[in-house]
Amino acid sequence: FSGERSRWGIRDFPWRSCAKALTSALGRGETVVLLVDRNFSHRGIPLRFLDHDVVLPDGHVVLSLRSGAPLVPCYCCYTPSGRIESVIGEPLAAPGDGTPPNETAQACIARVEEFVRKHADQWFAFDHLWPEE
Repeated sequence: FSGERSRWGIRDFPWRSCAKALTSALGRGETVVLLVDRNFSHRGIPLRFLDHDVVLPDGHVVLSLRSGAPLVPCYCCYTPSGRIESVIGEPLAAPGDGTPPNETAQACIARVEEFVRKHADQWFAFDHLWPEE
């Protein structure tokens, strides 16, 4: 995937050691895209997602706090004609404006949930997000 992405000018960063590189990229005014519905480290914060309690990453909120960069929820989906549509949402309230980080993370995952509910056939959970009930 990295080779294909690089042809489009997209750089991949290893998830275990990318905090400094991402902070530097944001400092240069670059756009950083993160998956917020996928918990690679199995650490994070408890959130409510798709009517379940889950633990999801909070790195996007931490990066926003450290860099001052806005959080802008976005997604891509296939249209009925087979084209790919990119949807860029309104920026969320920045965690640095007094909004608690967990509320910012919950607002962000709520935007993802809106997409999933609208396009359930185009979302795939790579990991088990919630324990068997």
